[in-house]
Amino acid sequence: MSEISVRSPGASAAGAAGVVGGSRPAGVRSAGAFLVRDLTLLRRNMASLISTFIVPGLFMVCLYAVFGHAADTIGLDYATFLFAGCLVQAALFTGAASCMAVAVDLDSGLIDRIRIYPRSTAGYLLGRMATDMVRMGLSSLAVIAVARACGMEVAASRVLTACLWGLLVALVWGVLTTGLVLVAGHPVERADLIQTLEMLLVLFSTTFIPAASLSGALKNVVIHMPLSPVIEVTRSVLAAHGSAGSASRATWAEALCWLAGMLLVGLVLSVHALRRRRTR
Repeated sequence: MSEISVRSPGASAAGAAGVVGGSRPAGVRSAGAFLVRDLTLLRRNMASLISTFIVPGLFMVCLYAVFGHAADTIGLDYATFLFAGCLVQAALFTGAASCMAVAVDLDSGLIDRIRIYPRSTAGYLLGRMATDMVRMGLSSLAVIAVARACGMEVAASRVLTACLWGLLVALVWGVLTTGLVLVAGHPVERADLIQTLEMLLVLFSTTFIPAASLSGALKNVVIHMPLSPVIEVTRSVLAAHGSAGSASRATWAEALCWLAGMLLVGLVLSVHALRRRRTR
């Protein structure tokens, strides 16, 4: 699971104070200040560092050790297969950690205080998203290293494309979970719930097992869960064009629809929550 980030009010106040002054536009200054603040908090939080560098790769090592040999017997390149799933899982961990950070800032009153500065709320959210991109990039490097050690042999260009897709997934998931936290009456409890449910979402998908191995009435449910088409697109990017691992146009369309829907919901919830706070 993602970690629960704890932020001190002193660090939060110092970050908010950084949105004023300087010669750059207020929005750019604000986003830059919060990016520095969030990266500093990430660097100082051992749980965050473990979740960024260790947990995604550890999932891959454990699953490959347990299922790798069985997958080899049926001709499945499990290292590459698992890499796609763990990459998307890392994106979800990134978004969940981000929404917990927002929840803590809500509880501490930081978000209410920074609204007195021009464009500071937008800067806060942009800085948060930029931090998520940095964190996801670092997690991707860790997963790549483990996947290579497990025997993944995929061209660097395809791996890079898959990582860019993972960044998009992390961004969308972060926007959605942030929106859900912003409208919550108890933000930290909502963030805790998101972290729990996302792990169930990972397990109830094709993250770790191929769709072809599924059977029964739940098969169609699993392959159409939000994560499954997104992960299949990641595997398609890693596979050679026209190979068995290539996703169909329908899978691409389904994945993009899920991402677009989540992004839209997250943006609507965030805008609604912030406007509601301004009227208080």
